[in-house]
Amino acid sequence: MTHKTAALFLLCALAACASTPTARVVAVTPPAQCPSASEPEPELSQMNLDQLDGLLRQVDPSARRQGGAWELDYRGVTVTVITDARADRMRMVVPVASVGELSPDHVQAIMVANFHTALDARYAVGEGVLFSTFIHRLSTLHELDVESAVRQTATLAATFGSSYSSGELIFGG
Repeated sequence: MTHKTAALFLLCALAACASTPTARVVAVTPPAQCPSASEPEPELSQMNLDQLDGLLRQVDPSARRQGGAWELDYRGVTVTVITDARADRMRMVVPVASVGELSPDHVQAIMVANFHTALDARYAVGEGVLFSTFIHRLSTLHELDVESAVRQTATLAATFGSSYSSGELIFGG
């Protein structure tokens, strides 16, 4: 099996497991037999800024909005949400550390976390800062994903240096 084929099998298996409470992939299904590959996509309503505002205010009623950006508090962590409706993108970010403060062990742990324990949130670097972030297409963002994204982004920032976890399921393999 080539690396490319193995990667496709793994992605298919992860996609199939994403809708189940199972935290570990124990068998890899060939793409042609992957149940999620043949199922039609459900109809989705288009998320807009006003809908996102309402959902973010469910998380933090005192969330502050300025145009397409918000700042909210989740369990003592300030989460910034930035959108670009024309580009159909949104991102949630929490600054974690200066890149200059990262040791090689931190960098290794971050890379492992992005594969196993960060799940929908990720560590990312921008402007010399390590961020915990969640990035998604705005129009296809589902209302059930918003609170989870805030929680995962805040938790990933809070667990930097310890478990490096978004607090959700952990994928192994």
